[in-house]
Amino acid sequence: MTFAYIDHTETQTASIGKMAVIVLIRAAEEMLSACKSARHKWEYHKSVAEFSGMNDHMLRGIGIHRSEITAIADHGADLSKARYYR
Repeated sequence: MTFAYIDHTETQTASIGKMAVIVLIRAAEEMLSACKSARHKWEYHKSVAEFSGMNDHMLRGIGIHRSEITAIADHGADLSKARYYR
């Protein structure tokens, strides 16, 4: 009887430990997702600021129009996607 009690307690402890690990992994995944989202927003705003700082002649030189700045910043260098949303 004593062995059954010890075995049950160890099983419960192991089960709680596994649940704690799962909770920590999920929390880490959420934090990573939040960091990626924050980085994407920062890169977007940085790109918009850089393109907005260029004059129309410079923008024309690289083949974009001022109205395309936000779409290009959102979709990256793929101008075909950016122009699709124009």
